[in-house]
Amino acid sequence: MNHIHRRFSEKFRSSWVKVKFFSDDPGFSGGNFRGRFCEALKQALVSPLLLDRNSLTCPGARYAFGWDTKEADREKMLKFCPGVSNSSSLALAIPVPGRLIKKFKYVGLNFEGEPDLLISYLEPEKVMEILKVYSDKQGIGLDVSLSSVMSICEGVAVRSFIDKKISLSFGCRDSRRFAGIGMEKLAIGIPANMFNSLLELEPLVVNT
Repeated sequence: MNHIHRRFSEKFRSSWVKVKFFSDDPGFSGGNFRGRFCEALKQALVSPLLLDRNSLTCPGARYAFGWDTKEADREKMLKFCPGVSNSSSLALAIPVPGRLIKKFKYVGLNFEGEPDLLISYLEPEKVMEILKVYSDKQGIGLDVSLSSVMSICEGVAVRSFIDKKISLSFGCRDSRRFAGIGMEKLAIGIPANMFNSLLELEPLVVNT
């Protein structure tokens, strides 16, 4: 599984970022980064990154990852995120759960080892190929919920991790501006429990 993102790259002819959540210091460092989570995904394609609260300037991402959850932090996030101006609009834009409840201190991007999920910015045709494999394997279509607020950090990373299902997002104004998501692409997140199925690999059999 160490090269799972390479297998996805080969199968779907695309670039992927491995995402891993850590409760404790993983004992390695990765790059110097300060900015938005959606930007970090782009930089991680060049070199691995290890993110913590101080790495992220976006209050939306810090809220989604469970790092800033006090009422004052929430108010700051409401003012910062485009399209969110009051608590009622937040409730409509971000379905529960909207943030990680379990305490994680770090987010690793593209480090060696098995990830919790993969994220990519893909053309619709590539997404279509993935959804076809999903439908063939699951026997049903994919049910998705879309948001234009906190679209990558919450709408893709957190939602894929919590719900254990494929997530899609068309991005938000900030992610398209700062992360360089082209007008012809959308974001997709795939949790670890779906890797083998989408790659059409046989489940690992452990001898007892």
